[in-house]
Amino acid sequence: MEIDYGKLTHPELDALKEIGNIGAAHAATALSQLIKRKILINVSSIRTIPVAEIAGIGGGDSAEVALFHVQMLGDLLGIILIIMRRKEAICFARMLKGGSCPAGADLGEAEISTLRQAGSILASSYLNSIGEFLGLSLIPSAPALSFGAMGSLLDASLRDLTGRARIAFCIETEYIEETSSVRGHFLLFPDVGSAAKILKGLGFSH
Repeated sequence: MEIDYGKLTHPELDALKEIGNIGAAHAATALSQLIKRKILINVSSIRTIPVAEIAGIGGGDSAEVALFHVQMLGDLLGIILIIMRRKEAICFARMLKGGSCPAGADLGEAEISTLRQAGSILASSYLNSIGEFLGLSLIPSAPALSFGAMGSLLDASLRDLTGRARIAFCIETEYIEETSSVRGHFLLFPDVGSAAKILKGLGFSH
């Protein structure tokens, strides 16, 4: 039976947010160990978004963004995207490296390498949390990091999901380190069967 994701109940969304909070806590711990300084990850909101409307969260098709793409394998299938506007990604990389983010700053090889490490940690932490919470085995692929216009990057990332995924679970996150903070979005695109498994694992039936 097809799930109407627009009619998820508050308890269902609360359960999904709890997974997001657990994943954020694990990711914050791992990032703090990487940079040897405390970093917090705050989950601002969680919602479901139709695939066709994803570009809007990044500022529209022409907005310049950094996008991490990770395949979700194992007991659930789908993809994970972590999206930040380019300026936010620059500041995030500099935050992780302990530097400031002056106007006009751009990404060098060191910053790009740091972002790749961070993307891998974030994706693995969230997937491990989902898997532990649901009692499932989930395996992330190696993350791919791309920069460019939101529309074209999304087209490339979602091409293989056409007809298999209707929605994304979108977790809006804020990364906080001392007086600095940046925002981004973590998106889980389960295929249709896997989305139903997630809700069933949380104790809900449709």
